[in-house]
Amino acid sequence: MFEGKQIITFADYGGEKSVFSINTPEVMAANLDVLMNQQDTLKNAVQNLSRGYWVRRSRVIFVDGPYPALNNDPLANRELKWLIVYQDDVTGKNYRCEIPCARLTTGADGRLLANSENANFGSTWWTAFISAFETAAVSPVGNPVSVISAKYVGRNI
Repeated sequence: MFEGKQIITFADYGGEKSVFSINTPEVMAANLDVLMNQQDTLKNAVQNLSRGYWVRRSRVIFVDGPYPALNNDPLANRELKWLIVYQDDVTGKNYRCEIPCARLTTGADGRLLANSENANFGSTWWTAFISAFETAAVSPVGNPVSVISAKYVGRNI
């Protein structure tokens, strides 16, 4: 059982939609501002890893969007994704989520390791994402999580 959820919907170049979804802690008056800031930071980190056009974000307490503008990046394809594997810090169980329309770059601060399908966790992009994800997300049973791996996949999973 999860306490909350944040869902970010992206559109690819052809206008097809795909989502990134995480569980979040329960939203209460006492933690609302903190959780909103954490979720905003995570949304920004996810956007830096995707070529997809952000069209909607859903939260337990309200929904942003829809934003009808079309994505003008021909490399934004919903089936090109980052597959994120994360672990429940209490139970040790692994879970996964995906970021659609993967933004692929290589080099010293690239999002992708050279000659690999694996994420470059040493890049500023992934460091920001991992920090934001581990701060904002919880496992489906409500425990803290740690990102284990991320890799580029080119299929609908």
